[in-house]
Order: sequence, then C-alpha cells, then structure tokens
Amino acid sequence: MDVERTQARLANAQTVEPMLGALRTISLGTWQSAASRMTGLSDTSREYHSILRSLMPALRKVRHVMKRLPEKKETSDRRLVIMAGTERGLCGRLDQDLIEFVKNSLQKQMFPEDTELVVIGGRLGKAVEKQLFKPNSVIAESSTALPSYPQIFRMTKDWIRRVGSGELDRVLVVFTAFKGATHRKPSVMQLLPYDLDVEAAEQLEQWPPPIIETDPAQLFVRVYEHLAAIRFYDALLQTKASIHSARFQMMEDSTKNAERLIEDLTVILQTERRQNITREMQELAVGAGLLQS
Repeated sequence: MDVERTQARLANAQTVEPMLGALRTISLGTWQSAASRMTGLSDTSREYHSILRSLMPALRKVRHVMKRLPEKKETSDRRLVIMAGTERGLCGRLDQDLIEFVKNSLQKQMFPEDTELVVIGGRLGKAVEKQLFKPNSVIAESSTALPSYPQIFRMTKDWIRRVGSGELDRVLVVFTAFKGATHRKPSVMQLLPYDLDVEAAEQLEQWPPPIIETDPAQLFVRVYEHLAAIRFYDALLQTKASIHSARFQMMEDSTKNAERLIEDLTVILQTERRQNITREMQELAVGAGLLQS
C-alpha cells in the first residue's frame, strides 16, 4: 500500500470539504432569499392590481387610458427574446436544458429572421453562442446576489417604449421555472404586450370611491409598467431559485462524498498504522528472543 499517496488524498479531501460546505451554505442562502422575495413580489403584484381597481371608476373610458400608453406607429415583426441562465457552473444541466428546450420546441417560432437576443448570464451566453447563434448582448450578473428591481424596471420600461413605438412586436422571456426543490423546467413567457384584465377590474367597484388627486391615466401607465416589470423580475427570481437549489443539492452530495472519503481514508491509514506497529513489536520480540523468527 502507498501510504504517502493515501495521506496526500486525505489531505486534499480535508482541504476541499470545508470549501464544498461553504458553497452549499451560500447556495442555500441565495435560494431562500429568492424564494422569500418571490413571495413578497406576489404580494406587491396584488397591491398594484388593487390600485388598478381603484383607478377604474376615475378613468371612465379605457380608450382614454390607452391613449397615454405608447401607440404603435408602424407594424413590426421584430421580436426581443431574453434568455435567463447562469453566470457560473456547478448547477447541473440547467443551461443545456434551456438551450435544448429552445432547439426542440421553440426555435422556429421564437427566432424568426428579425430577432434580437439578449442573454442574462455569462456562462449561458457562451453556450448560446456556441449552440444557437451569437446574442446581440450578454448581461453579466452576480453568481450569488439577486437582481436589482430598479434595473429591471428601467429595462422593462424601455421595452414597453420600443413595443409602443413599433420597433418591437413582442418581448419573450425564456427562463427556468422553479416548481420546488427538485422540480425545475424550462419555460417561456410573453412579457410584452401585457394585457391587463381591465374589464374585470372595472367590475370590482370600491365603496367609498377613493380620492385620486394625480392624473388617473398617468397612474395607470405607471401601474402597467410596474406589473410588467414584476412579471419579468419574478422570472429572474425563479431562475435564481432554480440555479441555487440545484447547486445546493450538488454541493450537499459532494460534501457527503468528501466526508465519506475522509472517513474511509482515515480508517485505511489507521489500519496501516496499527499493522506497522504490530510488525515492529513482533520484530522487537524476535530480537529479544521472546518469539521465534
């Protein structure tokens, strides 16, 4: 038995095991933060829909409201596709599953000739360029921190402007939907145009009627922008939760494997050490004439 090699393997395993544990803890924290923020985002969405219901009586006619939204000046077939994935590895096949989802079921419909592709995540961007085509832009992000809502709102507001001006026909988001710790699947969502259920909101009149001092049409536009941004933000949070739940499980398994390896190598070295001690004692006993050689 090569004792030195076994000792080297044990030292390597003992060095790696704390690092795996730290990555596991970081992934768990980010996963839980994303899940918590998704819950808060759902509450915020309900509040904006409540504001929308309050605005309906003051708006009177939906046509008046829609005039405050950007009007299409010309038709366009150009679409914007956003693919949200990983910045770094150690999370299994999430990026590859997303690419295969696009290839197998959505490529012809999602990517006509005039398509603008934006990829969120440096690692996904490289895979997309290699297996699909070169993105128009790749947005790098933190591998652990959650996305910033103000940034998401600015991006969504600009896309609303471009759709309203006729520069874009629609905006689609391809992401990994989070269905639970072990249930994640690629999904696609049409972000824009975003059709609000105005008729349902009009039917839910509030009493007493709210006092609205700001121009109701301006408030409607801002609510529309935020509701669209919330939907996009939720898709990114689901992607983050999917990434870090997968990474947590991988780090959990790797940590357990490292602990088992350390235990096995320790037992091997202890057994070899006991055998060496036994041999030395036998040699001493033989030298002292206590045992026959």
